[in-house]
Amino acid sequence: MLSFEEQLCQAEDVEVQLVGNEETSLIARNATELLLLNLVCDRIEEARFVWRRTLPHVRDASADLRRSWQVGACLWMRNDIAGATRLLENENEWNEDIRDIVKAVLERVRENELLLISRAYSTIELSEIANRLTLSEQQALDLCRQIDWTFDPNDGMVLPRNFIESTQDKSFSGLDKLKHVADIMTQLNT
Repeated sequence: MLSFEEQLCQAEDVEVQLVGNEETSLIARNATELLLLNLVCDRIEEARFVWRRTLPHVRDASADLRRSWQVGACLWMRNDIAGATRLLENENEWNEDIRDIVKAVLERVRENELLLISRAYSTIELSEIANRLTLSEQQALDLCRQIDWTFDPNDGMVLPRNFIESTQDKSFSGLDKLKHVADIMTQLNT
């Protein structure tokens, strides 16, 4: 199975190949995958540009594409992480062929939120963690224990432990980024 980074590269290649194609459903499906894969890879800016360069009639034709951007917009503004997770949790609303990517986006959003909490708080209420991650308090408690955070049942407070981000490089290499920009510019010029 390909990594999400590899799937993203493939989806970008397909996007370039689809320039001039009139098949709306094919374009919408690829744009949806491209948008979601950018979210999985923490490339919110690129996801935003996928949405912006997708033609309005293609957007209108795909509920998954519109829903993907609703998630992206919540993440872009950083003011509705819970809204993004609620949209992602409704698995039955997503087409079956992208559900694995949707699950990965949900996991990434929650990981990023936990990382933010670990950096910003020395103590935080369990209910606040549950609300931010759209989990029940028991699920949030289980998750906190899984990552070795301490919970005080007397006051309902969690003591986050600062953890190190994964060592995986989340950025394009210089040449990959240049190629990506050139491909997009070529597409826009045609």
